[in-house]
Amino acid sequence: MNQIRTPKVNQFQALDNYLAEIQGARIMVVDDHPSNLMSVSQALETYQCRLKMVSDGLQAIRLAEEWMPDLILLDVLMPKMDGFEVCRYLKKNPQTEEIPIIFVTAKYETHYIVEGLLCGGVDYIIKPFQVNELLTRLKTHLQMSRLARALSKKNCELLEVNQRLEAEIMLRRQAEGDLKIADSQLSSIGSHTVPYQAEAMIGGSRMLKSIMTRVRALRKAQRTYVLIMGESGAGKEMVARAIHEMRGLSKRPFIPVNCSAIPAGLAESLFFGHKRGAFTGATNDRKGFFEMAHRGTLFLDEIGEMPMELQAKLLRVLEDGRFIPVGDTEEKKAVVSLISATNVDLKRAVQKGAFREDLYYRLAQFTIVVPPLRERAEDIQSLAEFFLQRYGAEMGLKKPVVTPEAIRALQSYSFPGNVRELKNLMERALLESDGEPIQIDHLHFSHGPYSKPISSTSHYPPSQTNGHAVVLEGRPAESVTHHPLQFKTPPKDPKSWNLKLQEEIWILEAVSFTRGNITRAASLLGISRSTLHRKIANLSQEHKKQARLLVDRNGEFSG
Repeated sequence: MNQIRTPKVNQFQALDNYLAEIQGARIMVVDDHPSNLMSVSQALETYQCRLKMVSDGLQAIRLAEEWMPDLILLDVLMPKMDGFEVCRYLKKNPQTEEIPIIFVTAKYETHYIVEGLLCGGVDYIIKPFQVNELLTRLKTHLQMSRLARALSKKNCELLEVNQRLEAEIMLRRQAEGDLKIADSQLSSIGSHTVPYQAEAMIGGSRMLKSIMTRVRALRKAQRTYVLIMGESGAGKEMVARAIHEMRGLSKRPFIPVNCSAIPAGLAESLFFGHKRGAFTGATNDRKGFFEMAHRGTLFLDEIGEMPMELQAKLLRVLEDGRFIPVGDTEEKKAVVSLISATNVDLKRAVQKGAFREDLYYRLAQFTIVVPPLRERAEDIQSLAEFFLQRYGAEMGLKKPVVTPEAIRALQSYSFPGNVRELKNLMERALLESDGEPIQIDHLHFSHGPYSKPISSTSHYPPSQTNGHAVVLEGRPAESVTHHPLQFKTPPKDPKSWNLKLQEEIWILEAVSFTRGNITRAASLLGISRSTLHRKIANLSQEHKKQARLLVDRNGEFSG
């Protein structure tokens, strides 16, 4: 019977295979004896290691920071700086602290070995050494260093993954909360039509008639996309509702969507719907805006705030009305009358790359510009009376009215908040008047870059202050002496140029105008209540006396 013979393996070949991992390693040798450097070099040249020979500690530190070797063989006894000191320095430097250091020295005493390990060395070889011993220890520590670096890299990657997962979990939880809110809001919308509100259509100005002419032109254009442009609060949604009514869709759904308020993570689900289980929190099937608006009107307000990725998806749906709900495989189709609105310049947004050009031209098949309320002041009275009648009916008040003075104040104001601001203004005025005629004091105007001074009067008899009239109610507008700063030509009286005097006059006018109401007077002057109190306290004696008299009548003066 033939015996199987195991081939003999040359022990040198086996050692070479074992040490193959050190081939090409970057090794720095630090020793002040050239003979020692030569012996190490001869031992490593077989394995094609990349070597750097250094004869003192200072050079070793500089080279280690520049070259970043894989391992350092370091002598202990050297001039200028011994090996232990070099090791401590390298271990304190974050750039070189991970480089393994092996001490190679003739010092065999135990306390030397202990000190070498305590200062950061990974091994301690005593001269004279065996070449195979040196190579084996090199291989071991190079392998350990490589594994440590790989483990550290893996830990960093796992930490990044963990942080991303935590962030995703937070986003999902937030999305679930947003989805619940959206579902509750959408359930109230349902498939019924919100009653048509005609606020923006009240009035008889030329601009309003022009808008109504364009709205009527859409009567037979059921599928024409409309873009309504105008400032916030100007009544763009009311124009959209008028178009909805004009097209004979009053019994069909009107679904308004504020594009700027849609969470990015839920945008696709809200627009196109989702299937149960499509994502965390999707506990039921839900219709999207397009499906809800089927055969009715989908109104996309603030279309300029829509994210770019959603713009692309919207454009695809506008091509043929087809879409796929999130988590579904079957395609659906919705026929909608699409109306968009924006308060930004979409053409400029297209130029800046913030809005898709192809989507802009698709949405702007027919455009309507709603002018701000300040450009159609003749409609303000009709709108104000309309709002009063509506809120009066809700509060059980019979035919509330606005005084002519209050109407003039309304028409002289710029209404930066447009129709929405006028509506809020009249509701608050009605609450304060409790059904009595609306006076100027019931109107709380906001102040901003678009506001204009209110040219009205107060309820006190006229008085004079150093020759300058304080504007008071009961005097015809043409007989009121204007403030010097309103003159088109410089006043002849040199005193009129006195800045402190003019400030005191304006303070008295504001206090008089508001019938001693410090809060409103401060608001008119654009300062805080405490600042106005301080300025009154610093008035000249004559003016201070008049101001205190006015304020005391209102019971507001303090100090």
